[in-house]
Amino acid sequence: MLLAHPDSTHSLLTQWREPDGELISHRLFTAADLRRAGLSKRRIRAAVASGVLVHVRRGVYLRAGVTRDVVVAASASGRLACVSALTPLGVFVRDRPVPHIHFARD
Repeated sequence: MLLAHPDSTHSLLTQWREPDGELISHRLFTAADLRRAGLSKRRIRAAVASGVLVHVRRGVYLRAGVTRDVVVAASASGRLACVSALTPLGVFVRDRPVPHIHFARD
């Protein structure tokens, strides 16, 4: 089986940046996003197997290296909120045993 080189997959994922050029590290990628960026289904599977991507739920992925709280929120179809969103920004937060997650109303 031909595996995608992790560096080539990683370089494709660096396309997603904030307007100021900052890499978007917590962005969810759908399978369709990754396919549009040039990754085949095989390369997506290889990226997950090699640890470049984290598969959080069907058809949804995150970059490797995100915090456990981000993975928990994404796997529940939510996003970090409140003090859980402040912690990665360096704001001191007292003990918080569970992540605070926001869910959008549909």
